Formats: sequence, C-alpha cells, structure tokens
Amino acid sequence: MKRDIHPEQYRPVIFHDNSSGERFLISSTIETEASDTWSDGKEYPLAYVEVSSASDRKSTRLNSSHQIISYA
Repeated sequence: MKRDIHPEQYRPVIFHDNSSGERFLISSTIETEASDTWSDGKEYPLAYVEVSSASDRKSTRLNSSHQIISYA
C-alpha cells in the first residue's frame, strides 16, 4: 500500500445499523464523538447508520429468478 495517500483521520470505525442491529468494523474518515468496544476488546469510534447492506437485504423480496420484486 502506498504511504501518505489517506487522510490523517482514516482509521477503523464501528458502523452500527439501526434497522438490523448489525455492526461492521470498517476503515473510514467519518467524524463521530461516540465510541464502543469491538469483539477484539479494543475501543473504536462508533457511527450509526439507518441502512446498510445487512438491513437492505432483509427488506428486499425476490422472485424465483432472484429478481427484486419489491422493497418492504
């Protein structure tokens, strides 16, 4: 990986999906004041999101050909 190409605030952040309750640890530059402990025992900044890939899948209905037919 090339050095000095990411902003200084590029660090691991916990994203909490309010719809599904799922949590993801992803590198980001998002600004947040909250923090929480991840499964590795370390504390990381915490950001809340309304929709993520976890909640979007739960609200999608597919037909037998796996085509989207509606969103809940």
